Amino acid sequence: MVAGSGTAWRRPARNDRATHRQPHRTPICSGLEGTTFWLIAQHGRRTDYVRNIERNIESAPRVRVRFSAGGRWMTGTAHIVDRDDPGERRRELGRDNGRRRLCLSASHVMSTNPLTVRIDLG
Repeated sequence: MVAGSGTAWRRPARNDRATHRQPHRTPICSGLEGTTFWLIAQHGRRTDYVRNIERNIESAPRVRVRFSAGGRWMTGTAHIVDRDDPGERRRELGRDNGRRRLCLSASHVMSTNPLTVRIDLG
């Protein structure tokens, strides 16, 4: 995963293991909380990076995240969190950060079937 520009945006990207295509970058809202990066896939299991995670679920999918603020790379393990409530997660993530709340609200408008993904960094 590659983090994007600004403090409110992150861009996940993974090589598609089935086609070996180059990473595809999709803007997502920042969800960094300590050593955990939360993201809400707007279109759930139809999202390409969610499909890649599911395709490699047995091998504990490793992803890389780069934060634009410092350009540093971090590696983590991605998990799809089926039992999480994306609406409540969105409220939690935006509680103390106005920019993040604005980003999450805007992305919520376009959501069709939101799904929470947790990335354990480190």
